[in-house]
Amino acid sequence: DINPEHHFEGQCDFIYLNIDKVDPAIWVIFLFLSLLWAHPICQDIEEAATEQKVLDHHLKGSLNIPAEMVRLAIRIRIYFLPAYVASTTLILLVLDTITAQSILLDFLSITFISEADNLIAALFLRTNQITLMNKAAKDVETKAFFATLARIKAIMCIIILIFGLVFVGKIKGCEKITEVIGIYVPMAYFLFFTIGGAIYMSLKKRSSERRCVKILNILISFFFNTMAFGLVYFLVFVLELVLGGEDKLAEDAVKLFGIATIVSIFILLALKKCKNEYRPQD
Repeated sequence: DINPEHHFEGQCDFIYLNIDKVDPAIWVIFLFLSLLWAHPICQDIEEAATEQKVLDHHLKGSLNIPAEMVRLAIRIRIYFLPAYVASTTLILLVLDTITAQSILLDFLSITFISEADNLIAALFLRTNQITLMNKAAKDVETKAFFATLARIKAIMCIIILIFGLVFVGKIKGCEKITEVIGIYVPMAYFLFFTIGGAIYMSLKKRSSERRCVKILNILISFFFNTMAFGLVYFLVFVLELVLGGEDKLAEDAVKLFGIATIVSIFILLALKKCKNEYRPQD
């Protein structure tokens, strides 16, 4: 406890008192900057969805290991990276003294880092390579739904920031704050959009798609996301073990998510094989 005059049993005094300083002017600055901060997130999700569509178009029906690794990275960008950007931003905001200047610097730093891949690509990729990538993307028809979904996910990140700033002071114990924000928030974000995506795919009607193929597509998408889920949290807890030393909970989590990733890979391979065998009958 940093302030002997204020003691909140079971809560982190610094976070509680820090959040208590937020006035209407700070909220206006926070909301305005969060809208600007969400733009690179939305753009990155759209880019990832376009890359996935291009990959599916040019490698349709093939089981290519390097391509599947790229697909996995794209799933992580779509389903995990936005939530981790939001969680990191929230942790930076609440662990620093909340002022207009600190909020501005935190948002700018996160936005700059999230745009680092595009900046590095512009530095190292030649003009003809960028032209070739643009040509490959133009050959593929992208749906307006992807842009709408990207905006929904970006807005969800803003909602995470707002609710986080309101309720973070109620988390019991200072040591639980990074655990809740850094692990459980991205997990909830992932589950919300994975389950929502599966429901959308099940309700979507296509006249040319048979029921069996539709079910296989839903299962493939679900287990691909499950594999990404297991891999991300496997790496998260491995990093926790490396940086924090021995931890029984982290060791058990590494085993659990490692097994979940391996099982998802085998199920995914079986589903892909089943779909490839079924396709000639359509």
